[in-house]
Amino acid sequence: MLPEKNQIQFSTANESLLKEVVLQLEKDLEMSGNKHVFINAAPKGLVIELKMVLESIDQLGKMQSLLYRIDLNVNKLQIGEDFYQSLSLFVWDRILQKVWFRKQFGG
Repeated sequence: MLPEKNQIQFSTANESLLKEVVLQLEKDLEMSGNKHVFINAAPKGLVIELKMVLESIDQLGKMQSLLYRIDLNVNKLQIGEDFYQSLSLFVWDRILQKVWFRKQFGG
């Protein structure tokens, strides 16, 4: 979890940070046997686009590989009315966290 005083949310991340987060997720998707290049640039559009990607990945039976690659603890997922929408938000927040920690601690 990000420190509270430095808390950054995916929905409010600046353009530069968003680009890094998108590149990281594209890399994680590819490393898990899935390939997707995001076309949206705004957080809201990225959430919707990832939602569709996740639905497709799940239908192909490749979800577990992606979740493992992202290091996502689905037990912490708070499922809303739309499972894939909730998962999409959770994935973006996790990727943002990975990028933020790498930037902060030089990993």
